[in-house]
Amino acid sequence: MGQNTHLMILLLEGLHKKKLDSEPLPFVNILEILGLDDTLFCCRAEPRYEREWRLFAVWSAQRVLQDKEYLELLDVAEWNACGQISRKALRQAYQTALRLRDEKDQGESLLIFPADIAVRALLDYGAEAAFWTSRAVIEYPTIQATLAISRSEPLNGFVYEAERLIQERQFRRVVTGVYPP
Repeated sequence: MGQNTHLMILLLEGLHKKKLDSEPLPFVNILEILGLDDTLFCCRAEPRYEREWRLFAVWSAQRVLQDKEYLELLDVAEWNACGQISRKALRQAYQTALRLRDEKDQGESLLIFPADIAVRALLDYGAEAAFWTSRAVIEYPTIQATLAISRSEPLNGFVYEAERLIQERQFRRVVTGVYPP
């Protein structure tokens, strides 16, 4: 059974339905049933929300990036979301992020570094940027906690879960326009 089939079965079960229909399905419902990763994956089906997906990626990246160079790259990603720059400028920023990754973040390639997050926020398609940036941002503080506090597994789980919940809350705001209680 493929990933898409598996997701469809989970959605149908979560909606208490036996078969597909043409009724629109709010992203909040998908989030509640499938979780953040799979919901962001489903965002690819709605390119008309490109701006929202890109702004979610920028918001996610801003949560962990502090270096001026990375924040400038996120400005470019935000301007792109708002239609204020050219594709050429976006590609230049993407190339700059790749260069920074090569220059600054050398070493253990299995880890997520700040430049990786900037690279992901600058991806060509908003839904891809949202999905990959979100995943990197959720993993980044977990990795930092692992490196800082003698590989404490309970802390890692807490940090990972806390960041995921914060992102879910923001995603709800993006798709509904209101903050959940």
